[in-house]
Amino acid sequence: MANLNIYFYSFKILNLSYVIIFTENVERITMLRKNKNNLLGILMIISMFVLIFILNYMTHYTSDDYAYRFVFKSHLPGTSPEKINGIFSIIKSQISHYKLWNGRFVAHFIVQFFMQYNKIIFDVFNTLIFILLGFIIYSILKKVSNINNKIETFIFIFTLLWLFTPEFGKSVLWLSGAGNYLWTSIIYSSFLLFNLKTQKSNLLTYVLVIVLGFISGATNENSGPAIILVIILLVLWKYLSSKTLDVWRIFGILSSCVGYLIMFTSPGSQKRGQQQISLDLLKDRLVHVYSASVSHFFFEYLILILFIFILVYQKKYSKSNFIFTTIMLIGHFSSIYCLVLSTGQPLRTFFGSNILLIIAIVYLLNCISGFISLKKYLSIVLITVSIIVYCYAFNDIYKNYREVDNQIKIIETSNPNKEIIVPLLTPSHSLYNPYNGTAYLDDNPKSWFNLWMAKYYKVSSIKGVNSK
Repeated sequence: MANLNIYFYSFKILNLSYVIIFTENVERITMLRKNKNNLLGILMIISMFVLIFILNYMTHYTSDDYAYRFVFKSHLPGTSPEKINGIFSIIKSQISHYKLWNGRFVAHFIVQFFMQYNKIIFDVFNTLIFILLGFIIYSILKKVSNINNKIETFIFIFTLLWLFTPEFGKSVLWLSGAGNYLWTSIIYSSFLLFNLKTQKSNLLTYVLVIVLGFISGATNENSGPAIILVIILLVLWKYLSSKTLDVWRIFGILSSCVGYLIMFTSPGSQKRGQQQISLDLLKDRLVHVYSASVSHFFFEYLILILFIFILVYQKKYSKSNFIFTTIMLIGHFSSIYCLVLSTGQPLRTFFGSNILLIIAIVYLLNCISGFISLKKYLSIVLITVSIIVYCYAFNDIYKNYREVDNQIKIIETSNPNKEIIVPLLTPSHSLYNPYNGTAYLDDNPKSWFNLWMAKYYKVSSIKGVNSK
């Protein structure tokens, strides 16, 4: 009997040892996987930074950049334009800009702030801001869904940003364009994230939401109000589901509306935006906006529809999934179709629309369980296409980078008192190229861009000629 007890206790001890060893191995494997994922994540972010920084570095000033180096007084340079030199000169410039040109004081404050310094400073910060946008989108998704695979989520976020950011060259790389679209997206995306988080109802929360709401509303004419609409719908959803209403959210919405109205009703915007509205004009614009948006977002729409079908098939397309996705899509489409009332609808104005669509797509991705092979296949396809597009964009941008570099060397080494002749740029073919569609040197030394560039380099005049 004693031997039997000894065997019994020995067996229990042995089993316990196996359990401990197994648990330790599981923990070790889990830790290794976590460390591997963290390392992959860090490498991915570093790679993204390097790749985007290279494109930023190869982008010289173009179009409005040269004009925003000076205190704004007119769209044409005067005899002795005043250079931007510190915050007070920027404020002075923005007051004039608000009265004479448009009300985007938030965006153009950012632009003129960086025009004071060497371009390399902007290149670094602009790259960081692009990475930050991806992290803000990730943080928004983390608040509304369970993220099971961080690497997969980041791959989708950044590849969709790279492939579907409208006119990447003019909305991310071009300094003035980045200030108007990339940098302002950080503001209104942060305002959305702030509202998704549960905040304490104290003085700090009220101050933050009022300030953030105000500058978010004042970002631009379509993304600012679209975010206001999204937040109103989210607040309404929360109220209907929980019968609770945070007063600070209402203050944020009202502050954002005030910011939008101040921006939209600027004297400069009203003067430049005067137009005779007719049904035929609205119809033509509607057709144009519809055609441009469907053409640009077609593949993103396909991915969205695919994910919805999968969730319906899995019987996991819940009421909350439907409501959140619908709210994001309402914001997406409202920021597109409100442009029907605008005098111009360049593709880059879809910037905020793309962010809301990416949030909807990656949200649904994280709601899908299983389908690992499909997710991996889509990730591989997105990465492969991104690499191909990057190589093509790099070659196109690099070609113009060398040409602009040569122009600048000619200008800086020529007699400033004589008309300087420089070769014109080779036409660009990629929408990732900031020189594609932006104003640049032409063969008329009296054109507005030639005049501003001449003022910037303190030379008499500049003329472009065909080198072929």
